[in-house]
Amino acid sequence: MQTSDIYHTQGIRSFKLKSTHYGDGKCVLNIVAKEHRCPLCASGKVSVYPEREREIQGQSCGAKRVYFKVWVHRIYCHKCRRQSYEQLNFLPYSKARVTRSLAQTLIELRRHMPLSAISEHYHVDYDTLKALEINYLEKKYSRICLKDVRVIGVDEIHVGHEWVDGKRRQKYLTIVRDLNSGKVLFVGDGKGCDALLPFNRKMRQFRGNIKAVCMDMSNAYAKWAREQFPQAEVVYDHFHVIKLVNDAIDDIRRSVQNDLDKDNAKYLKGKRYLPLRNQEDLNDAEKTELAELLVVSEKLHAAWRIKELLRGIYELTDDPDEARDMLTAWADICLSSASPELEKLGRTVQRHLDGICAYWSCGRISNAAMEGFNNKVRHMIAQAYGFHDYEYMKLKIYELPSMVLRKQLLSSCA
Repeated sequence: MQTSDIYHTQGIRSFKLKSTHYGDGKCVLNIVAKEHRCPLCASGKVSVYPEREREIQGQSCGAKRVYFKVWVHRIYCHKCRRQSYEQLNFLPYSKARVTRSLAQTLIELRRHMPLSAISEHYHVDYDTLKALEINYLEKKYSRICLKDVRVIGVDEIHVGHEWVDGKRRQKYLTIVRDLNSGKVLFVGDGKGCDALLPFNRKMRQFRGNIKAVCMDMSNAYAKWAREQFPQAEVVYDHFHVIKLVNDAIDDIRRSVQNDLDKDNAKYLKGKRYLPLRNQEDLNDAEKTELAELLVVSEKLHAAWRIKELLRGIYELTDDPDEARDMLTAWADICLSSASPELEKLGRTVQRHLDGICAYWSCGRISNAAMEGFNNKVRHMIAQAYGFHDYEYMKLKIYELPSMVLRKQLLSSCA
């Protein structure tokens, strides 16, 4: 191998080949810099002193693994009279153990192979590979373009546990995404307004561009959105509104089951999800079973009818004013019922009526994409058997939107 070969095959310039050694399936190339310049002022009037020898892995040549041995020098510049250390320009970062060319190959393979498989195939240390990926992801997502963002979705996700002051507590992340493009804009530690403080600084000059903020029915996020984006609409995701009704039905089913005699209570047992499912998704046998179930309790039957009425409002109404009138009437029905669960539900909808009706005025935007994305995050965590490095996991979350296929997602876990 000649000096021109290490340039064309390894991307190494400004160095020349001094000697080559073969053995143990390895090809070790001793290289030296063609000239030395001050890294601070680029002056050639320097004195150099060998400091330490480094071994850097490069692209394999056939069946041989290629390594470069190079001395790193301490440099004293006679022009600026400062001392520094030689920078190896063929490394992705100063402390890397592989060349930039090999690092690029490993990062490209990372989309299709887990770290352990790449480590075994290329004989690269696992921690070295992880450091390379972290360096790549930090550079890629250090600056995210926010000027074209118009509609954002905010949601939190439980990702595991952590130890704080000797106590084990739940670990949450707050994720902000662009609902139009799907890209991740921010991943913050914890939940609530405090988790979004770094995002506030990033959005400071672009906050006037935001037209709508979609979220669950959290008062904390609603307060944050109104403070940070006063001109934007706060939209409560309709999925969470339906979920409130389903939770109320489930609570009613439990209370009814506790009050019934043993035979009827036994009939209700195991039927939890039947009244919660969409009616059009039931087959004939399930529809018959549901009808028999609702006969057991008039209270449960009334709650189920209220749920179907709400679904009808979402499916058939297109006008925001009409939706507001119908939701107001729907909440009054809940309040006039004899059920504490439905009365609580009616009061909740009345308090959040503006945000619920914004679903129609903002073109039926939904946080469904956020819910689906949270499932991808959970799949990633499951395939990695959990993450001990939460900063690394946050960087992987930024990368997730580009992983479209399930096969890609599963093969990209740590």
